Amino acid sequence: MTTRRRVTAVTSPTSQTSQPARRPPHPLLTRAEVARALRVDPTTVDAWRRDGRLQADDVVPLPGGTYRYRRSLLARLLGQQP
Repeated sequence: MTTRRRVTAVTSPTSQTSQPARRPPHPLLTRAEVARALRVDPTTVDAWRRDGRLQADDVVPLPGGTYRYRRSLLARLLGQQP
């Protein structure tokens, strides 16, 4: 009969007390995230995209007909960036 040994990871004392690293915010936002930040309905974001009010560089088409919007677009629309 073979005995199995449990292998445990060895950690340093500093790694146990440190905070987990936060991931930076994703550079692409969903239609709902943009709408929530601008306090408009998500269909308004769609209309702005179709009408060309949102710059083509800021709109990323995805397979399946969905779109993502660059975080820089939101910053510009909120007046945080020129």
